[in-house]
Amino acid sequence: MKKMIKKLINKVKLKFKESLEENGGSYKNLILHSALALTLTSGFSYIFGFIRDRVLIQEFGVSRELDIYYAAFVLPDILLAIFVTTCVSAVLIPMFSEKISISKNDARDYFYNVASFISSIIIVLAILIAIFLPYITKFLIKDFSESDTELYITIVRIILISPVLFAFSNFFGGVLITTKDFFFYGIAPVFYNLGIIFGVFMLVPTYGIEGVAIGTIIGAFLHFLSRACIGFFRVGLPKISFKWDYAIKKTFRLMFPKIFQIGAWQILLWWFIFLTSGMSEGSVTVYSVARNFQSMPVSLIGIAIAISTFSTLSHIAITKDMRKFRKVVNKKVILVIMLTTLSAIILAIMGKLLITVLFSGKLLDTNDVNRIAILLAVYTISIPLESIMHILARTHYALQKTFIPSIIHIFSISVTIMISWYFQDIGIYIIPISFVVGILLQNMLLYISYINLTKKYELRNFCK
Repeated sequence: MKKMIKKLINKVKLKFKESLEENGGSYKNLILHSALALTLTSGFSYIFGFIRDRVLIQEFGVSRELDIYYAAFVLPDILLAIFVTTCVSAVLIPMFSEKISISKNDARDYFYNVASFISSIIIVLAILIAIFLPYITKFLIKDFSESDTELYITIVRIILISPVLFAFSNFFGGVLITTKDFFFYGIAPVFYNLGIIFGVFMLVPTYGIEGVAIGTIIGAFLHFLSRACIGFFRVGLPKISFKWDYAIKKTFRLMFPKIFQIGAWQILLWWFIFLTSGMSEGSVTVYSVARNFQSMPVSLIGIAIAISTFSTLSHIAITKDMRKFRKVVNKKVILVIMLTTLSAIILAIMGKLLITVLFSGKLLDTNDVNRIAILLAVYTISIPLESIMHILARTHYALQKTFIPSIIHIFSISVTIMISWYFQDIGIYIIPISFVVGILLQNMLLYISYINLTKKYELRNFCK
């Protein structure tokens, strides 16, 4: 084990030197414009994220109030993911890259046109959800008392403001990814967590758990502001535009299959919250904390490398050089496997100690610590798998192919939901087990699709 870890550490050092050379030997470029920038800023975000979770647990414990707060994010997250994440992750970045290589003015017009359409849709839907929320709560949570349900409705209505702010923030984030301003893109979540922490310390004494929700909105505004300050310099001054041209039609056409993929992912997250809300008090919180730990190496390593690679692949795709395309993908996948496997091993071994140090207190007993630690240990198996998935999915998006990965994603999630439903008597531990099975299946299918897709591109170019 020691030899394997030492070997992995040496390879990490070698990759660091290679990354420095790739950035012209400039530490400034390495820190601001490379995958390392995303890793560093994600690290800061998770540090403040753990502080956020700690102050929440110290204030409320593993309680129904905290269950309500975590559960309240389901609808706002669905709204944001379906319309904004869909657009930014699969369409905006390659389309903006293509347009800015031709004309900065065209890129600016395209950006604000897309932002105007999507943000308007989100605002209208957020208002409708806020109005009709009391009639659909039974489909979102179960086994909550009447008073808990009323509090849940209040918290959701407050948090529904956040998708509007995150919409603008994520659009500017897409631009910052295209221009490789990774540090400024990645630092935004730090400000988001600071807003929530502010809510706990300054607003909870007056407003209770609603104060945390208000702090969430403050954090969302800071998230937007931190990206917009740089984004305006990259895009230009804002304007409202609703021009239904070829570019916007293509954007929605490419978004359409991705909407089902992202929607399926959000349904999976809702399903896990729905299952845990029907379990013992505090189960939603236990699941959310374990998932936050599991997502740390995925975000710090897997998503960070995938995002930086996506920008590179989008530019290579324009040249249609598939040999170079596959070379970049293979290199990044190997790097992700090494780093995330090491992270998963460390987290599985050190998980209980970390949870004890970070969260233990008068409101978190030994039983709660053990539940989170065991759930996390099972969840760590999925860390390398989920990280690889982000890269394999983006190989398709860089080639402006969104339909196939969407179908694969929906199918894999359906399998995950069916497994967790059929074996739900196992309890909360069926969630990471079913997730591992589903993500493994998804990676196998994405890899087969990616290989076939690049071969078709090569054959098409050869025939020309």
